[in-house]
Formats: sequence, structure tokens, C-alpha cells
Amino acid sequence: MSWWLTTIIILGLLIGLGLGVWGFMNGFDLRKKDYKKIRQEKIKNNNQTVVEIQKQDFILFDQIKSLPKKKFNGIYSLYVGPEINENDFFIPVYLVKSFNVIEDIVNDSQNLIDNKRDSVYAEIIEYLEHQNKNFDDLRWSLLEANIDSSEINDRFDFWLKNSKAKERGFNK
Repeated sequence: MSWWLTTIIILGLLIGLGLGVWGFMNGFDLRKKDYKKIRQEKIKNNNQTVVEIQKQDFILFDQIKSLPKKKFNGIYSLYVGPEINENDFFIPVYLVKSFNVIEDIVNDSQNLIDNKRDSVYAEIIEYLEHQNKNFDDLRWSLLEANIDSSEINDRFDFWLKNSKAKERGFNK
């Protein structure tokens, strides 16, 4: 083999070795730690909304029949309690916007009792069974009441976005 061919092979090996070491060192890059920190901050901010949902006064499953028959619009949540672990990947929250909150809560409870398997209620029932919980662990909480009809969609989107109920909850 001639000397120039040996030089080209050695030079190629050195360049390949340098690229390999560079790639290996980038595997431990600090940007990944920054990404994890940013992700944790986002989760923390989203968890604050979940904590807000839990702080609201809630209605238990057996209290639904005694609700006053008052008509008003608003946004309410159905969640599986007694507490939500906001660090879990799946957060058992279902958000609903309604123009007749009380009637819709009564309908939701009836759909759960009737075991509607063709809707979001099937997912809730499946979650209850999987977590060894029952209807007594369900809580309805009113997040906002008497919202102007023109603003209800924006407020609902706000709650969906901040609670991550679309990605991590029952609102799919």
C-alpha cells in the first residue's frame, strides 16, 4: 500500500473518531437538563389549575337529587376524588360547558348510572373500575357560573388548556 493511501485511511479514521466522540459528548448536553426543568415548570403551572378545581365546593353523587332546579350557564368539572394527584400522567377530570348546569349534572349522573358505553362516560366508568373506585368517589364542582354566552367558549378553552384535561384527562 502506498503512503498516501495509508494517510487517507488514518485521516478518515481520526475524523470518524472525532465525530463519534463529539456525538457521544452531545448525548450528555446540558440542554436536556434545561428541557426537563422547563417541562417540570409547565407541569407545575398546569397542576395549579388542577388544585384550583379541587378547591371548589363540590357535589357528591348522592347529593345530586337534592340540587335546586335553578337554570344558569357555566363551566363545571367532574373528577374522581377524593383528591387528584396532579403529578400523575392521567388526571381524572372531565370539564363541561353548559347552558343549564344543574340539568346537565343530573343528566351526567344518570348517564353514568345507565352505564352508557358509547361516550366519555364509558371511559369514566372504566377508570372507576380500574382504580377500584365507585360512584361515591365522583365529585362535580362548579368552576364558573353565569358566564356571558359570548364568553363561555373562551373560558372553557382557558380551563381546558390550563388543566390539560384534553391531553391528560377525559376531554379527548
